[in-house]
Amino acid sequence: MLSTDWIPSAVQPGTNVLVSGPSGHGARDVALQLVLSESAPDEALILISADVGGRPLLQRAADIDGPIDRTRIGVVDCSGLDDDQARFREHGEPIDDPGDLMNIEMEFSVLYETLVERGYDRVYLAVFSVSSLLAHADLQSVSWFLHMLTGRITAAGEVGVFVVDASMQDDRTVDAIEWYCDGSVEVRHRVPEGRQFRTRGLGIRSTPWTPV
Repeated sequence: MLSTDWIPSAVQPGTNVLVSGPSGHGARDVALQLVLSESAPDEALILISADVGGRPLLQRAADIDGPIDRTRIGVVDCSGLDDDQARFREHGEPIDDPGDLMNIEMEFSVLYETLVERGYDRVYLAVFSVSSLLAHADLQSVSWFLHMLTGRITAAGEVGVFVVDASMQDDRTVDAIEWYCDGSVEVRHRVPEGRQFRTRGLGIRSTPWTPV
């Protein structure tokens, strides 16, 4: 299990957060830490897994936070991987194309309604990653998709976390994605300091680079 002492404590219901950082610098782990540490046992999670298979993503979540209560977690596996062992089939057949945004939205909606019907007080959503969606669909289509998700998060008082690989997108694209979010967590890795983060928005003042 990893320490979560660094987690911002101001992620309020109805908030959408962008987590960005270069590939391999830990943005995915930071996003997982954020949703796992902030959510309570009576709150559910939906993970949209586009850049990694659903099974490895769940295993990484367990490595970070300990044993996972699978009854409160839904996974939309849209990675399109050929490795059948990595794909997640518990909630239906995986989606073969990360660019199939309409099908992803439909699967998300079904899982969301299922978890709400189970009586969970709040649903946390994490998208891994927006960069993978952009690699298979144009910015306009992905922007529509984000508009739908973030609007639903805000209206229902849920929490959304969206991961971007900053090494794959230019600043203009990252800014376009961040426009849909209420704040951001940037992640980087420096030698010898190690992994660091800084925040903007989220109801608190911007922070300097701080060790994770």
